[in-house]
Amino acid sequence: MSRRWKLVLGVVVLVSVAGCSSMNPLSSGPEYPDGYNESGITDPQTAASDHYQVLNNSDSFTMEITFGGLPNRTSVEMTSQFDMANERGLSTAAVERDDSQVLAYEEYQNGSTLYEKASLGIFGTQYNTSERSFDRLVANNTNTTDMKEWMESLNVTATDTRDIDGTTYREFNVTSYDDSGEIMPQNLTGDVPDTTLKNGTMLVSPDGVVRSLRLQFSYDGGDQQAEVTYRISKVGNTTVSPPEWLEEAKSSTSN
Repeated sequence: MSRRWKLVLGVVVLVSVAGCSSMNPLSSGPEYPDGYNESGITDPQTAASDHYQVLNNSDSFTMEITFGGLPNRTSVEMTSQFDMANERGLSTAAVERDDSQVLAYEEYQNGSTLYEKASLGIFGTQYNTSERSFDRLVANNTNTTDMKEWMESLNVTATDTRDIDGTTYREFNVTSYDDSGEIMPQNLTGDVPDTTLKNGTMLVSPDGVVRSLRLQFSYDGGDQQAEVTYRISKVGNTTVSPPEWLEEAKSSTSN
């Protein structure tokens, strides 16, 4: 998720976790990635760096982030596809409130050219074209500092292993988090609601990539329920195609 998205949505979600080996029943599976063991996160900086290093060294990957049940019946869905081999990227974001879409943002990058489309309710749809290096796009979406803060906040323990397509993944249970400000985005007044974790799970690949994370929690004294999900998929197998609105964006910004 780029810095631009943070300004547009006011939402920050960057998450990851992984593990190290040990002698107990949980050590019967694959070794834990650097920065983790069965008891939790031992080195947030190493785990965060390794997570993104693997993704940066791959030809491509897809990242999906969702928030559901936020204050004012708000939900957020974000998807980013990165094709480093061909220097292409496609990101989409949508915000709904009271079952009505209030914002939709898309950006497509081909080489050093960035195309943007923003639908802002009564303000209609706007397009923009600008120049931005592809390296900057990747750097904005693989910010180790933000992820390290997430990993410092989350408290996890290993629970099991899971075999998927011939690869054995480590499963972790999220037992708590230290800072709700790292989990829950600010509301319109700039405050972060107090939250209580109800359930949390994550799945980590042998090379340290957090393939999925899901947090379910309550806020406002338990009256409201919310969920955050984070997913990495199609590592090395993501294809980025030009969006249908690309020609319209070119025509609109060239006039």
